Amino acid sequence: MVPLLLLALLAVCGNCDFVINSQVSVPFGEWEDWELCSPGSYVVSFDVTPKIIDNYVKAGVKDDLGLVGIVMQCSKPNSNEPDNFIYSKVTGVFQEVAGFPRSLNFTTAKNIDPIYYSLPLKSECEGVATGFQLMSEPHQISTDNTATTNIRLFCSGLAQNEPAYVEGYGSYVGEWEPTLQNCKVRQGICGLQTRSLAINDKGNTKYAIR
Repeated sequence: MVPLLLLALLAVCGNCDFVINSQVSVPFGEWEDWELCSPGSYVVSFDVTPKIIDNYVKAGVKDDLGLVGIVMQCSKPNSNEPDNFIYSKVTGVFQEVAGFPRSLNFTTAKNIDPIYYSLPLKSECEGVATGFQLMSEPHQISTDNTATTNIRLFCSGLAQNEPAYVEGYGSYVGEWEPTLQNCKVRQGICGLQTRSLAINDKGNTKYAIR
């Protein structure tokens, strides 16, 4: 069973006292523990990992999992130095930024290779992240489900620009949710929580990140 992400991304803002959540959600999966930035630091960059499993269950079958991993760098305002990194949490999926070994002991799931990131992370904000928006695919009744396939972070330093966001390098399947989720004024994202669900016994994914 391959564990997947459902990213009903829940993000916390400011002093981690205000929660924003994705609009697209489904009543499946389990919420994992929160991942939080160090006190006084906020999300400034991120990277994502989409995944397609070739020849899953039987030869010639491909299973598009959408996103299976997210990492975000936390830094203090006006600094590019990482205070810490926060990760989407899925049982059996190991993620790590090169040069910053993790103290937690995760096992690698069958058919999911360990995910290693390098600095700088691919999608960097100007300023700090103040909101997010997900791209996702609706529930597919009889075909492959991918759910969330990409993510945007809206940035304080781009507030007067068009666009005012940076995008991940996902698979661009589905549609962007209609409205973004924003922190309050003068707040930034300082944590995330994800939801996960394993594939079913027939090898069809229910949802990836939602």
